[in-house]
Amino acid sequence: MVRSIFDQRQWLVVERLPPYAYGLNPVEQVRANLCPDTISEATEVVDEGLC
Repeated sequence: MVRSIFDQRQWLVVERLPPYAYGLNPVEQVRANLCPDTISEATEVVDEGLC
């Protein structure tokens, strides 16, 4: 892989990205608050027709 990237260096730009930060993604924070924590909570959500 490194050799392939090195061979394409005339036109290819490789940039390192930071690791995924769960706490910085607002969508993940909303999803964490909406998702049920247990099977019984998930069953209630399905029974109530919220999903």
